Amino acid sequence: MMQNGNKHGVMAAYMIVIILATATLLRFTYLTTEGESRPRYRDPVLSEVLVRGSIYDRDGSLLAIQAPDYGFEITLSGSSPSYIASVLSRYTPEPAVSLESRISNGEGFIIIPSIPSITEMGEIRGELDELGLSDEVCLTTRETRKYPSYQETWNIIGGVDQALSGVSGMERIFDEELSPRPSPFERIARGKDLTLTIDLEAQEAMMELMRRIGYGGSAALIAPDGSIVAWTGGPDEAVLRSLVVAVASGYKEAEEHPSLPFEEDSLIPLKDGFSLYADDPEGLSALLPELAL
Repeated sequence: MMQNGNKHGVMAAYMIVIILATATLLRFTYLTTEGESRPRYRDPVLSEVLVRGSIYDRDGSLLAIQAPDYGFEITLSGSSPSYIASVLSRYTPEPAVSLESRISNGEGFIIIPSIPSITEMGEIRGELDELGLSDEVCLTTRETRKYPSYQETWNIIGGVDQALSGVSGMERIFDEELSPRPSPFERIARGKDLTLTIDLEAQEAMMELMRRIGYGGSAALIAPDGSIVAWTGGPDEAVLRSLVVAVASGYKEAEEHPSLPFEEDSLIPLKDGFSLYADDPEGLSALLPELAL
């Protein structure tokens, strides 16, 4: 009887294994035949638009921003550069001769100085089609980096390359923070904004004074709270890092800032609690009366 019982137990175990194997085979067959029509997992679509973070002064004035340029993307395939230039000269103040030279030299994007309205864009595209240029000239936009006060802040802000990656100044040092990170959850991915201690009006005034007196050294105007509000020197990394008071997803006025990268005894006291740093105090002597020492 015990042997009979063992036989029945073994047979039952075999049956269970056979049933499980059959179920697995049937499921595999379904997935590889009928199951092929079912939607499969695909990599998530990342953000369509990437926007580099902006840079602001302490009062929220823009120092750097990503924005589109409107213009004509040119792909020569049959028309002559002179013909294309004669047509594009209708939409830009640049002479046709100059446009022809640029197109002949391989320049593939001609900027329109003013932003056209939706109606104007439709009219321009219609005219290009009528003139047989719709396959070679496309009215479109190109993302660029714009610096509203670059003449006064170039030594601080720096610049980017064609891929909008930082190559100098703040743009290089804080490239990781400013660069957007593509996301499967957002159509527009934005980098972080930087807020600086710089005051644009003070920066403009200091740069103008330095040009006027011919001072070629580095100088910093320091506010009573110890923050640098104007810097006329080169892209010194320690100084540039000390200018950042906030790294955020939007403009934010910060309450703290890094310590000054200068020795206390190298500062020249000015009125109202301000002070001045200069790597050549003697050469800067002509500036001191104008700062009302």
